[in-house]
Amino acid sequence: MAPRVPLAEVISVGDELLQGWSVDTNAGEIARALLDLGIRVGRFTSAPDDRALLASALLDSSKRAEFVIITGGLGPTEDDLTREAAADAAGVDLEFVPELWEAVEARWRARGAPAPPSNRRQAYRPRGAVTIPNGRGTAPGFSLRLGQAQLFSLPGVPHEMRAMLSEWVMPHLAAAALQADGYVRRVLKCFGASESSVGERIARWMRRGANPLVGITVSRGILTISVLAQSEGVDPRSKQQIAEATADEIAADLGSLVYAREDRTLEEVVAQRLLEKHVTVAFAESCTAGLATSLLASVPGISSSLLESWVVYSNRAKELRLGVRREILERHGAVSAECAESLAQACRAASGAHLAVSVTGIAGPGGGSAEKPVGTVWFALASSSGTISWQRTLAGLDRNLIREIAAREALNAFRLSVEGHDPRFRPAL
Repeated sequence: MAPRVPLAEVISVGDELLQGWSVDTNAGEIARALLDLGIRVGRFTSAPDDRALLASALLDSSKRAEFVIITGGLGPTEDDLTREAAADAAGVDLEFVPELWEAVEARWRARGAPAPPSNRRQAYRPRGAVTIPNGRGTAPGFSLRLGQAQLFSLPGVPHEMRAMLSEWVMPHLAAAALQADGYVRRVLKCFGASESSVGERIARWMRRGANPLVGITVSRGILTISVLAQSEGVDPRSKQQIAEATADEIAADLGSLVYAREDRTLEEVVAQRLLEKHVTVAFAESCTAGLATSLLASVPGISSSLLESWVVYSNRAKELRLGVRREILERHGAVSAECAESLAQACRAASGAHLAVSVTGIAGPGGGSAEKPVGTVWFALASSSGTISWQRTLAGLDRNLIREIAAREALNAFRLSVEGHDPRFRPAL
């Protein structure tokens, strides 16, 4: 008998989503969280602020899935209709819950103002529903049985949705997922190669219909390899063993391209490595204009490692701030190994950091040439062992993506260095 994999559907509510004014980030975040429990999302639906259409969407999803998560439509205005639509779908009335109104009033008092009368709408829920508390906003969620499905209704505000999903919904779903034979997911995060080259390298693991199922996605230069395994035979432990073994094989094959074995950002991993090794760093940035520094500085506690940063965008700034000789700029140009090395060396000397990295390139859309097309970026890393430089050509990308990938390349150079790898070289793909 084939394993039973729990199925969920996600509904995102709001005219602004269908009109293109807002981008739905909630659905993808929910799907990733559910997949970690072994629950597969079978469908995303975007629905307008229309009571009848919302109720219809809820009924349709409840016939296909065991779990339905809907986000949005829980605010205090007349177009927030998820409560009413859910009640209609379940064939029940809305009920006023005094405790919910007291919580809304308390949140407004904490803001130094009385609760507006319109917020009273948020104290209603479908009869028979269970409240999902919202510790970050005025819109409580609710959970309700809807046919064969369990419905979870959450706010559309991402940080409120995220907290309620993590603190309330996921623990409730975890128990249900354990009773079925869902997926086990393992993740590899990679940086430094194209999706196509990595895809070709791991193609033997990516056969459709195989167990485990291996897939690869790319976003802003970061590659995510997902390994999804189900049990074989009657031993539920086998899916964990299958997932782990396959992830181990792929990681060994990709080598230093893999920066994490879980869903973590590159900047988080780089910061962890630097802090663990007590390594101090500094940046000299031209085309990235401080973006690499900003990414690293987003990690709490990094002040123990990050010392200084220079944005030397113009040639004059490169000369005046970090002493790049005019001869280098005139003979080789700002986008060159010589300029990158000079910047990194001066940055390290001025800051006293253990490691200094420099970035200088052509982000476009103009400024390129046949010899140095748009997307040409030079990097250098200065350390006590000397200075090395390397080039990456990020052709065919827009200006912002070139800058973002270049900034991550600079960060990744620190990771590779402290892990004992040469940033100039990639594993043979």
